[in-house]
Parts: sequence; C-alpha cells; structure tokens
Amino acid sequence: QRSEWDTSCLVWKVQEEPSSYPDELGPKHWSDKRYENVMRLKQEALTYAREQQADYILFMDTDSILTNNQTLKFLMAQNKSVVAPMLDSQTFYSNFWCGITPQGYYRRTADYFPTKNRQRVGCFRVPMVYATFLIDLRKEETSRLAFYPPHPNYTWAFDDIIVFAYSCQEAGAEVHVCNQHRFGYINVPVKAHQTLEDDRANFVHLTLEAMVDGPPMQRSRHISLLPRPLTKMGFDEVSAQWSHLCDHGGTTHQSPGPLSLQHPQHHYNIWKEIVSRGLERSVVFEDDVRFEAAFPARLQRLMEELEQAQQDWDLIYLGRKQVNDEDEAPVEGVRNLVVAGYSYWTLAYAISHPGGAGGCWPRCASEGAFLLCYHYLTRSPPCQHYSLWGGGTGTELGPDVGFAQGLGPMARGGELYPGAGGLCSPPPLVGVSAPIWSTCMSLWGGSQW
Repeated sequence: QRSEWDTSCLVWKVQEEPSSYPDELGPKHWSDKRYENVMRLKQEALTYAREQQADYILFMDTDSILTNNQTLKFLMAQNKSVVAPMLDSQTFYSNFWCGITPQGYYRRTADYFPTKNRQRVGCFRVPMVYATFLIDLRKEETSRLAFYPPHPNYTWAFDDIIVFAYSCQEAGAEVHVCNQHRFGYINVPVKAHQTLEDDRANFVHLTLEAMVDGPPMQRSRHISLLPRPLTKMGFDEVSAQWSHLCDHGGTTHQSPGPLSLQHPQHHYNIWKEIVSRGLERSVVFEDDVRFEAAFPARLQRLMEELEQAQQDWDLIYLGRKQVNDEDEAPVEGVRNLVVAGYSYWTLAYAISHPGGAGGCWPRCASEGAFLLCYHYLTRSPPCQHYSLWGGGTGTELGPDVGFAQGLGPMARGGELYPGAGGLCSPPPLVGVSAPIWSTCMSLWGGSQW
C-alpha cells in the first residue's frame, strides 16, 4: 500500500557479511557477536533518522509480518514516545513484556495474558517492546535513546531488546503496546540448536494460523518464488471433506451448493472411493482442522516408524477428543502413538486398506458399521457417533446410550452385535483386524472445540 506521506529518500543497504559468527553454535544461535551486530545496525538506522531530522522511525524485524496497512498511521496517532502494535503468534508469545525483574529478566505478571488475549483492550505502558515498534523522534526524551553501545550503567544481559529497554528506562521514555486491532503476526523463535528449516516450518504454520483470524496473507507482487510441487506425504490419496457444520446436539447444517451433503456421508463416500480405487493408505481431513507446526514432516516420520516397526494398522487418529481420562497403552517401537480408547470426532485420520478376503475393508465398506453411516443419515445423531474409531472394553456404552440402543442390532463383521455403544467399539468389531491408534500430533479442530 502506498503511503500518504512524502518520502524524502529511500536507503537500501545490503549486508552480505558476516554470514556466520565465530562464537555461534548454529544459524539460530544468538551469540554475543550476533547481538552486537544487530545492535550496531539498529543504532546506525537510529542515527541516520536523526541526521535526516525525521519525525519518526519504525523498527521492524524480519520475523514480524504486518497485515494491517493502517498500522503506521495508528501508531503515530497515539502520540507516544515508544509504541508497538501487539503482534499475534501461534502461541502465547508476543512482542512485549508486562514485567521485568531488577536484573533485567522476564517477570510473569497478571496483566500479560489478558493483554495478549485482548480481554483488556487499549494502549498499555509496559517495560519492554521489541520486533516492531515506532519511536517519536520529536520528543525530547527519545533523543537519549540508544541501542549501542549500552548505557554506561548497564549490567543486564547482553541482548538487544534488554539493552534498549534499559535505555528507555534511563531516558525516561515511556513504552506502550497497543492491542485495539489485529496488526500482524510474529514468528515464534526456534531454539539455538534448531535450523533454518525449522524456522521456515514455523513461518508456514504462522501463515496457516493467520487464516483463522483473518484473510490469508498475500504475497507481495515484488516477490517471485519457484512453484513447489504438491505431494501426498507418502499416502496414496489425501482427501478433504467440507461443506458441513455439525453441532453437539446432533443437527447437521447444510451449506449451499452441490457439496451440501451431511457430514457422515462425506466420510462414507470417501471410504467407498478408497475401496473402489484399491488405495492402500489414505489420509482424511475435515475442513475445520488446525495443523500443528511441521505437520507434514511429523506425519511422514510417524509412517516411516510404523513401517520400520512392522506394525499392522487399520486407522490412526490424527485429531480426536479422548473421552475417558485413562492411560492408553503406547504402541511398541513408535513414538507418540497409543492404542486409542473411546474417542470423539473425526477431524483427521489415516486409514489403511489391507485388502484380501480376510481384510477389514471389504467387509466394513459393504456390510459393517461403516454402512450404518449411509442407512442412518436421516436419523441426525451427533456426527461423532457415525465413527467406529475408538476402543473401550467391549462392555461399555458410549455417551449417547439412547441413540445406540435405538439403532438396534449392529453388524459385527457379518455377525449381529446388539446395542454396541454408539458406533464406538473395541477393535474386533466390524472386522477391524488391527489396532486403532491415536497419535499425539495434535491437530485441533475449529467448530467442534
């Protein structure tokens, strides 16, 4: 967006060196030499702005993404010495501190979460802001601000944000953070031992999460990237089912358009396609999933570990609600995988097609509990009851006992099994030949949470 203010000049400085620092442990390690270089660069920018007699200077780190094109105008209107737009992230991380110890370390306060969650809204005085903030150079106290060298009395940690916070304190410059609007986002920093690829994965996750609260981030027209080939993460097919809203009372709200099918029939149609195409491994996502960081890599690692452990499986929850607070047995040889107990929801799951006369799918798709998804669509029970996934002891009933009994006899791999708890049954039901598992990869759902 073009600014409504005049620009006297544009200075673009590219610094090729250093590409690494002698005291760093890796590209994401903040060593003293890296801190010093950043402080020198910020001080150079601050000095240049003063020499140009600028009224304001806006600092913005590369891990900040501003999505509100009125941010600069808003910050200037606050008439504050130092003011930052509160930036959202994938976690409780943001670009301000509400408390600081006498030694310059972070101090927990009762104000941080209400501010971060916008339970209190406004511009609030804080001891520190960083990543993105505006300095009003017209104010007398800001003339004493500096990034480098640190103040002569400085004894706190050698860190650019703490050095600047101390400088504001000594200069008497009040610092504020504002959260009245959604201004943009800040990427959660990775650990010192992590890589640039880990940082990239966090940025991908951030752009996905941003779509929950607002429109998707648009790439600048000045940036061109090579197209990335789409993958199926090692599966035969990746299916997404959408155009439904299902509330906890069991009512299915249909969306307009040709895809206005009830929630269970979406899954049923996907299962039929898996059988008809003979797909060995598929993954299904609902439209309200929210992915954890690096989800594709974590899912691929899980499937590789399953193969190495030579574990047979029929279905793996990738997102669910565990109903009972009971320990679930871990799957031997595979990290973050347990044998699933009674569970709700079908946010996402991986499903296999063993094939052959003794396999699960030829029976399930034609005569088992999966077929009930079709027969009982008009009954409108809660959506999660259409799913057989889960476990239990074989003697317990699900939470909706009335619905379970109302269905009458249920198919059990060709046998009759009266009154199984909803459609949540132990693995032997409906011809399931291998365990039903859940992974702790934690997809989490939108409307169903």
